[in-house]
Amino acid sequence: MKTKSNFKKEIPILVVVLLPLLFILLGNDYLNKVVEINWIQPKLIPIRTLISIFIGVSILIYGLMLFVQRIDPKKKNYEAFESSFYKIRFIVSLFMTAITGLFVASNIGIVIDELKILRISTFVLLAVIGNYLYSVKPNWFIGFRTPWTLDNENVWRKTHHFGAKIIVGFSIIGLIVSMIPQKEGISLIVFFSIIMIMVMIPIIYSYFLHKILTNK
Repeated sequence: MKTKSNFKKEIPILVVVLLPLLFILLGNDYLNKVVEINWIQPKLIPIRTLISIFIGVSILIYGLMLFVQRIDPKKKNYEAFESSFYKIRFIVSLFMTAITGLFVASNIGIVIDELKILRISTFVLLAVIGNYLYSVKPNWFIGFRTPWTLDNENVWRKTHHFGAKIIVGFSIIGLIVSMIPQKEGISLIVFFSIIMIMVMIPIIYSYFLHKILTNK
């Protein structure tokens, strides 16, 4: 019964993960065209093939996130944040499907600013994930897994409460900045700088908090 119930819960995520298959099944001649990508060899690759790669990566990410909780030495802790972890897995799958749809749209003649939408989508993803980080319990795969958070559950809890606010706050800043017209090179620097800052602050915080709480 439990296995059947778990499978029913996975259906919405599976639908989102497999939704891009419709881009192929219901695609038209546009998907038979080729697209040029400078960082692969050969540079020209069929759009249909590239979509298949996106789908494969999405399925892989889904499988990994489903599998890690089974092999994590702290797997019992997942029960304490099962709802939040489920929502995180769903939003990550939705993000991957949205990116696939974005790529398809840009290659069938719809004029869009792919990089701008990608930056906005990423900050929305991080904001949503950050909203659930406060409830994540100690584990080896999800959250701010630093030597100091993993050594002390109090440090873990306080870091994730603080880190959740940082992630959400900087994601909102990133969203606002992404709306401002910028040169492509500058926009990428700003994008990665914001992400680096939002990741580093909680890590540094966990170090100093650990020193304070353990007097080391």
